Amino acid sequence: MSNVVVSIRPCDVKSVSYKNEFRAKPGEKINIQVKTNVAVKLAPEHPQNAAVLVRFEAADQATGIELIIETITALTSNTFVDDFEGLIKDEYLNTIVLAANEKIRTVATNVGLNVTTPAMNFGNKDNVVEFKQN
Repeated sequence: MSNVVVSIRPCDVKSVSYKNEFRAKPGEKINIQVKTNVAVKLAPEHPQNAAVLVRFEAADQATGIELIIETITALTSNTFVDDFEGLIKDEYLNTIVLAANEKIRTVATNVGLNVTTPAMNFGNKDNVVEFKQN
């Protein structure tokens, strides 16, 4: 596998959903819950292509604030890799998630929310979970 060259396209914002029906009164606590899901999607018809999807959700239903951001990062291998998903998770996932975090931070700042993404434990491969797209 030493001859494998993986090309990573820049991280793109796939979708943004923002709802702000702010209902809190002065002095009330705002409790924004933040979560991130990451999925590696392979293309069965093109086994040398894959995408990493990151879904970020920040919401406080009591105050009417909700921000959902999805990013996508495309990867291409120059040759067939038997376990392309494993290679991505082992070698490239941390860099891709860091790039997605920068996009998320930029979008959150543009809509006026001061939120941070939760820490990802890259040593645990179970941290990569599937999520359904709308």
